[in-house]
Amino acid sequence: MLCDPGDVVLIEDRSYPTAMETLKPMKLSAFPVRIDHGGIVVEELASVLEKWEGKLPKCIYTMPTGQNPTGVTMSLERRKSFYAVCQKYDIIIIEDDPYYFLQLGEPSAKGPDGEFSASNLLKGLIPSLLSLDTDGRVIRFDSFSKVMVPGSRTGSITSNKTFVERIIRHNEVNIQSASGFSQLILYSILSRWTHDGYLQWLEKIRLEYTRRRDALMAAFDKYLPKDLCSWNRPNSGMFLWIDVNLAAFPRPAGLTDEEFAADFEARAFEKAVENNVLLAKGQWFIVPPSSMLKHAGFRATYAAASDEQMILAAQRLAQTLRDLLV
Repeated sequence: MLCDPGDVVLIEDRSYPTAMETLKPMKLSAFPVRIDHGGIVVEELASVLEKWEGKLPKCIYTMPTGQNPTGVTMSLERRKSFYAVCQKYDIIIIEDDPYYFLQLGEPSAKGPDGEFSASNLLKGLIPSLLSLDTDGRVIRFDSFSKVMVPGSRTGSITSNKTFVERIIRHNEVNIQSASGFSQLILYSILSRWTHDGYLQWLEKIRLEYTRRRDALMAAFDKYLPKDLCSWNRPNSGMFLWIDVNLAAFPRPAGLTDEEFAADFEARAFEKAVENNVLLAKGQWFIVPPSSMLKHAGFRATYAAASDEQMILAAQRLAQTLRDLLV
């Protein structure tokens, strides 16, 4: 709909694997744009586009809030700068934002009736890229799967009328519609809750994820060896990134930097599984060609585990890393 075979799509240098796989059958290629603790590095994006040879990319795929796999979130200032660069080079923005309402924060007082406050949720949200859009260049994806009904595979798309009409036509010859059962479940719940009830639920789940994140951060701070790894403290979503200090580990002879990183991740993954800890290998999320392939890392989540399980996982992961020192 947006691209022709052979086109390039800009994408964060660590990103959602399914997004990358979706490009392949369409004969599209991905070009990685570096992200840091605050999302896409806008200056580098501008530099890439300024030096681009040939036909410029038509679109960029980004997860600006609680990015999968790193958990990083773009600030409002960076979102504005990012949008301005896309304006300058006429880039369409695909804003995939399933974790938008999981912007984490400190627990707040409940309302006078003992309920969670919808107003507290709304006043703390960073504006979306769609809300900054003055040209109609943003196509925004939202999801109910991450905040209401896991596995429902139901969400929504918001964009200008031209894109929406084309998306509807593509949908008719693709999946046709989301599951009728999922739609009925969501309709039944939201009809009872109404708009305010939905916002109160989002505030409740936001604070629950905040508590879970804090529990995992406390376990990591207490048990993980800081000379062997480091990690970020996400302020949105359900994921975080663990960076491994490869220089601290013995390196097999004859391996390049990329081979060593891949080899270490494979051995650490298998050892962690033996210790009943499941992490996602960093290599699964890296968009080549990228210097990130020379680094070892893992995606972790606090979405489902109990506090006790997270403490145990941190202890076992620490032991896994120490075991790999010999």
